[in-house]
Amino acid sequence: MPISARSSRENLLDYDSPDEAVTHLPSYEQSLREHSAEAGGFYHPSGSFVLYCREVTIFQRP
Repeated sequence: MPISARSSRENLLDYDSPDEAVTHLPSYEQSLREHSAEAGGFYHPSGSFVLYCREVTIFQRP
């Protein structure tokens, strides 16, 4: 499951690994579509995207 799920102007889910994200994102999208349909259609897939990135150290002070 996500480490954290925050909601503000954008929706952000944080996962520990790419495998975890690939496993959980389809069910998240399905539940979002279902909730959207019940609430009047706020979800627009054309405005959604998924980005996976890793945190790396670019500069470390000695």
